[in-house]
Amino acid sequence: MKFTVYHIDMWRYLCLLDKWHRPDENSHAVPCPAPDFSEYVKVAEVTLGNVTVEANLEDVFRLTNHIDHDWTKNPEVKAFGNEHRAFGNEHRSTSVGDIVVTETGDRYICQSFGWKKLENAEPVQNPS
Repeated sequence: MKFTVYHIDMWRYLCLLDKWHRPDENSHAVPCPAPDFSEYVKVAEVTLGNVTVEANLEDVFRLTNHIDHDWTKNPEVKAFGNEHRAFGNEHRSTSVGDIVVTETGDRYICQSFGWKKLENAEPVQNPS
């Protein structure tokens, strides 16, 4: 089963983590609006063989995080987009707000604990 991993751009990533707020025209901090899928960049495809989507999502998370080495070196992972690396010479780890798309086009967003299926999202046809 193949999963496509999309990371949100760095500004939106920080905003989602509640570390930053986008100032309005009066320099007041305002909450960031919910992200649109067009703000995401494809960073990886992960091929796994677990039976359930839930188990696969947990493995996708583990395999696209810098734990004891650069996650792009994991054999199950095909990394994309050197030009989108967030921190100099390496991709950042998958984190809150990032999205994984299944082979069937269903989208799951990474939360503080676990994953949430985006029920109202249009399925992605042939994710690229």
